[in-house]
Amino acid sequence: MIKLSASPLLINRLAWSTFAFLLSFLLLGWTYLQFGFFPFGTRSILVMDMLQQNVAFFQSLRDLFSGDHSLFFSLSKSIGGNYIGLFAFYISSPLSWIVLLFSRQDIHLGIMILMWIKTALTSATMFYFLKVIFPKMTLRILLVAVAYSMMSYNLVYSLSLMWLDGVLLLPLIMLGVEHVINKQSWTFFSVSYGLLILANYYTAYMVGIFAFIYLITRHQSLRKTNDEFKQSLMTFSIGTLISFLLTAWFWLPVAIDLFSGKLETGTWMNSNLVHFNAWDWLIKLLPNEYDSIILGLPSIYVGWMIQLLALVFFFIPSVSKQEKSAWGFVILLFFFSFWIVRIDDVWHGFVSPNWFPFRNAFLFSFVMIYLATKTLSLFNGAIKPRFLSYLLVFLYGPILMDLSSNGVTMFNGLNNQFGYMEADVFDARYQETQAALELIPDNHDLYRIEKDYEISKNDPMLFGYYGVSHYSSNYQAQVNQTMQRLGFAQAWYWNSYFGSTPVMDSVLGIRYVLTKQLYASPYALLDTAENVRVYENPYALPLIFSAHENIHALQLQSYDPFVEQTALLQAIHGSSNNPWIALNTEQTILSPTLKTFTIQPAQIGPVYFYVDSNTHGNGSITVNQQFWGSYFGQMTSKISTFSASSLGDMVVRVQNTSPEKMSVYDGFFYQFDTNELQLMTEDITNRSQSDFRYKEGKFEGTITVGDNETIATSIPFLTGYQVYVNEKKVSYRSYYNDTFLSIPVPEPGTYQLRIEYISDGFEIGFSISLLTLSALVSVAFYEWKFKQRVKLNLLHTKPKSF
Repeated sequence: MIKLSASPLLINRLAWSTFAFLLSFLLLGWTYLQFGFFPFGTRSILVMDMLQQNVAFFQSLRDLFSGDHSLFFSLSKSIGGNYIGLFAFYISSPLSWIVLLFSRQDIHLGIMILMWIKTALTSATMFYFLKVIFPKMTLRILLVAVAYSMMSYNLVYSLSLMWLDGVLLLPLIMLGVEHVINKQSWTFFSVSYGLLILANYYTAYMVGIFAFIYLITRHQSLRKTNDEFKQSLMTFSIGTLISFLLTAWFWLPVAIDLFSGKLETGTWMNSNLVHFNAWDWLIKLLPNEYDSIILGLPSIYVGWMIQLLALVFFFIPSVSKQEKSAWGFVILLFFFSFWIVRIDDVWHGFVSPNWFPFRNAFLFSFVMIYLATKTLSLFNGAIKPRFLSYLLVFLYGPILMDLSSNGVTMFNGLNNQFGYMEADVFDARYQETQAALELIPDNHDLYRIEKDYEISKNDPMLFGYYGVSHYSSNYQAQVNQTMQRLGFAQAWYWNSYFGSTPVMDSVLGIRYVLTKQLYASPYALLDTAENVRVYENPYALPLIFSAHENIHALQLQSYDPFVEQTALLQAIHGSSNNPWIALNTEQTILSPTLKTFTIQPAQIGPVYFYVDSNTHGNGSITVNQQFWGSYFGQMTSKISTFSASSLGDMVVRVQNTSPEKMSVYDGFFYQFDTNELQLMTEDITNRSQSDFRYKEGKFEGTITVGDNETIATSIPFLTGYQVYVNEKKVSYRSYYNDTFLSIPVPEPGTYQLRIEYISDGFEIGFSISLLTLSALVSVAFYEWKFKQRVKLNLLHTKPKSF
């Protein structure tokens, strides 16, 4: 019988690491209570990007788990899109699944518990690392480990939980580097670093740079020879390469997705030489110093005791000048990284951070932790180690309370700058929308839902319906650009349903609209829940339909979004019918920032309009000398409406008020022809006879295609689709500014269609990972067999006679 047992040393380390977790967990709980986080108080964890992005993405894990979308594709992301990039950046941490233990409506509580656990776990991993490096200390490093979990970075960036995985795994990765240096083994490093790549590739990039710096610094500190360094460098390189090869199935499709969105159009480069005055950052070494996460200073406070001990390190006579110089260089490198913009950009992937500056600051805090612990390990002689341990225990209270007080200050800073949403406000807003969604018949048809109010721009993911709104760093640039040209509110990384019209609701297959307002024709009131009305759009097209083949010649042609909408619908229908009535308009230019438009309504009812400007800013609109509202902002620069109660002239005054350099361009005014829209959409629907289902990222169903027609969709065009017509794999193409997917067919008829999506790069990455794993298993098996053979040979060798 084989007896399995863990070493007493390992059990001891794990037991104390667990105690470090519990101590940190209790201190964090006290800090949350003092600030008033739910369930201790009234504030939810939802603030800024946690509200606008992350809460919805954590919620989307439910739909991934249930099969409503796949790891590769989600129909709730914008008009549909690549999901793996979003998953990898925001929620791929294994700990993220904790939120599924809570109900949909209690999602903010689930994230609160996740934040609590993840932050406390950083104390456990740090303790384990320090216990291995400094085995003779326990109580001293216990306090240091808790300080690591309570440092300002963890609390300030708690609204970006995905970055805490870098903090959590950093100690284990550095322990892996120690294995590289002392054992010439890459296994522990490769496994721990590969895990971080899977948990959050963004911080993995930063940690990878730091791991290399740590390798060099430790070699200098230990006075290793050049040959030993070369050997360690080779081992480190092998471990790093294997980490990337084993995780290629994950990061390769993510990288390709990034280049289709943020890295293609959404990057920003800071033109300044430096971020701040040279000595300004020193104030962040003091407690209770929150400034901003927009363009603030680095969040580096890790406790006054830690920072004092780190400083003392450089004055200890027993520490060699070489070691002091090595770590002094690291601190100097971080200073210049924080100070000089271009060096800072290197740490952030050669891109200037847009808000959330100095995302690598946790690495500097790690250095402070390490040097402080090194200092504690060197206290001997006049000050007995046991006495020092007792002294630290006596100081535990003041030190821990300082860290907690600093944490409350960090949360108050975020609250004052952005405002945490009250838990009962979120619950009420969530419940009213959820109640309205439950009124929609569950007939398994494939359609989209939208609403003209929002909790965030990711409400489709938050509630699990298929919509058009989306906001994340992993967006599809082509979709966002086209949505803006069609009159939707769109800026930076997000696009919104705001600005839609009956024409676009129909083209995009938006069958139901939730609103707190009164809607007129063509929408029909389905029902009301609380104060939310559910309207049905009878002219919503299927998401997959038959269209005239001329759609492939269609390109963007005008900055008038009504012209674009008309051209798109006409190309699909294959006619010159027009659902928009252009109004006679006279422009009067009073200044570059002020114009008046005199229009003549063609009918009583809503007038749809869009006013173009050279950039976003502040402005206002008056209609017949009555203030209508704000315009030109990122949220308000879109198609909007006002009512025409008579057929007389109406004067619309448009003024851009800030900044003065902004110019008011053309104004476009239209009214809507319901009969034309009905004729066109019903014709498209009837001739298509489209019947599809969607599950696990896969579309399946039948469609009828007529003469001179092709299969078209309102699903985004992506590389990576697997399209099967009558079970035969076929090619596909894009239409309308490379935005939507279309599938040519050879002749008229009814076709069985299946559309699947696998993120571009996954298959190549999976092959690389599989080959790497196979090679590693083969080598391990060979080494095992060789050792067994050697043992057998030794066993059967006759002893020599003397």
